[in-house]
Amino acid sequence: NCELTIENSAFAGCINLEEVKLSENVRRIGKMTFYNCNSLKQIKLPLKLKSLGSRVFGGTGITSITIPKTLESVYSDNGGALAGAKNLKEVIIEEGMEKIPSSLVYVDADNQIQKVQIPSSVKEIGDWAFRNCVCLTEMSFGKGLEKVGASAFYGCKGLKKINFTDNADTNCELTIENSAFAGCINL
Repeated sequence: NCELTIENSAFAGCINLEEVKLSENVRRIGKMTFYNCNSLKQIKLPLKLKSLGSRVFGGTGITSITIPKTLESVYSDNGGALAGAKNLKEVIIEEGMEKIPSSLVYVDADNQIQKVQIPSSVKEIGDWAFRNCVCLTEMSFGKGLEKVGASAFYGCKGLKKINFTDNADTNCELTIENSAFAGCINL
């Protein structure tokens, strides 16, 4: 069983690239791999993917993406994996993920992400995980959430409602770290 890596900027600037079928053996996708592939409208990430680089999908036409439950880390270099993906409107995190990696959806302030689906399996949201998601208006968290990392929702200016009520009947403790919701001016 081979484990494959797609290195940094491997397809960057391939403006006519419309479709990519990734092997299920891909475990790591480097930074800026599909940067400025403006014709790329959708991609299915491998089910055993472990690591993403920064700005992997910047400048693509992708509008929705599902993050596999196996993702463990995101390399952040002034933005997370989805930074620069200006057409992205929806992020779906696969059921079964327990920790959302730090900087996963740390994006530029001109992003269009309106919807993030966080499954009930999530126990921890990493630092800077959703930083600058200015178009998010509402977030709900499942029963098992134990920790919201530092600056996790920093700068989410459109956020008006957060729902922790599903945690009310459980015995787990919830820790909300420093600046988790700082800059959320509508809360």
